[in-house]
Amino acid sequence: MQISSRHIAIFSIVALAIACGRDATAPRRTGNEAALPLDPPLDPPINPPPHAVGLVIVPASPAMALGTSFVPSAFKVMSDSSRYPVTATWGSSNRGILYVHPYTGYAVAVGPGTVTLRAEGEGLVGGASITVSTAKSYGSDVLVVDSFSVVEHQYSSGSDWWYAPQIRVHALPGRKAVVLTMEFNLPGFAASFPCGGKVGEAARELNGEVYGDPAFEMGTGSKRVTADEASAVITFIDDAGAMFTRTVGGPIVRGSGPAYDGDPGACFHGYGATG
Repeated sequence: MQISSRHIAIFSIVALAIACGRDATAPRRTGNEAALPLDPPLDPPINPPPHAVGLVIVPASPAMALGTSFVPSAFKVMSDSSRYPVTATWGSSNRGILYVHPYTGYAVAVGPGTVTLRAEGEGLVGGASITVSTAKSYGSDVLVVDSFSVVEHQYSSGSDWWYAPQIRVHALPGRKAVVLTMEFNLPGFAASFPCGGKVGEAARELNGEVYGDPAFEMGTGSKRVTADEASAVITFIDDAGAMFTRTVGGPIVRGSGPAYDGDPGACFHGYGATG
């Protein structure tokens, strides 16, 4: 097919028009233009606030010697690993090894073995394993019992009967002892109290009075003890670390609640409670 010069001219005009149209719609770049803006960033994910995941006791696993004591602390552990102090109530899995004040946490080692110290607060529960060193196998006479009696009294006429043991001790000159526990026996009744009281050469009451009430006492309800004698078993350690027991007897005497000029006794370790 032959193409005339007229057709060539038309084709040239069309091609030129297409080229001009492309130049009009495509932006020219000189290399100096600012970068085109990107899409705005997405909002960061919203993390939930930290929540409590557990309760820990500090110190976690202390080793204790007989007669020693400490006051633990409880902390709430959060999901972000932060910790916050918690007001807790305290307990021991074996009061014959570790006696614990339920509100202050004061803990005293009163027997050899391993025990769990428990804390509970803000709906959380935690525990710590406590090991009390084994006592040596020999005894000691370092603790001297000066006097022992049990005071029988009533808080009001016709009310229940109460019996407040009173025991006074001292250590031999130049020696020291720590009373671990005291067990008092009346005919038909018995009670054991933790102590942890430190005793030196000066005589000390082990259980005195606290705010007008005996630091230790046993209630027998409406049943009055008819016997005249009571006994006490004192468990203590001497300054060589030996654990020993001493048994003494004493009279049951009629009287009122003891008052020792505000002295709560060597076994008193906190507000309103012993241990």
